[in-house]
Amino acid sequence: MGHRQELWELAMDQQGYVATWQAREIGTPSVEVRKLAARGALRQVARGVYRFEDFPAGPHGDLWRCLLWAGRGAVLSHESALAGWQLCDVNPTRVEVTVPMDRRLRRAEVVCEVHREDVLTDDLSWWEGLPVVTPRKAIEQGISSGVAHHLLTQAISTARARGRVRPAEAADLERALHARVAAATAHR
Repeated sequence: MGHRQELWELAMDQQGYVATWQAREIGTPSVEVRKLAARGALRQVARGVYRFEDFPAGPHGDLWRCLLWAGRGAVLSHESALAGWQLCDVNPTRVEVTVPMDRRLRRAEVVCEVHREDVLTDDLSWWEGLPVVTPRKAIEQGISSGVAHHLLTQAISTARARGRVRPAEAADLERALHARVAAATAHR
């Protein structure tokens, strides 16, 4: 099987996207990826991220682009995870990803907001084939990052109603949200 076919098979599960770090992991040198781009089979969409031109566009291409640009271990998080899980009416302006604390990124990608945290295995899940934090973790991140109170109240309620969080977890999240509000009020 040639390099193009190997990359195509990898990209099939990623809406046509592939990263040079993934290519290296399957034994395809980065130079071969660049050659395919020079021949028009691939188009570079971010540093180290390419898309097959003849692959049908999917609904989550921007999410794949950011995750692959951020590298191994990156997960959708914060408002992007809240939106993906459809827990509230949040409308993120950028794709938010969380990468391991030791991850070094050369430069920012304009459509991606990067957070650094070593996310525990219990806080990881999958949504539409994409790595993402769990609904509980997304709400926790929303509380700590200042997502609007009404959106987080909606997220907790929706997560509880859909069985995405246990009742005890929902109660803990509500207490954390109320504590944030109390702390903000005390600082006034």
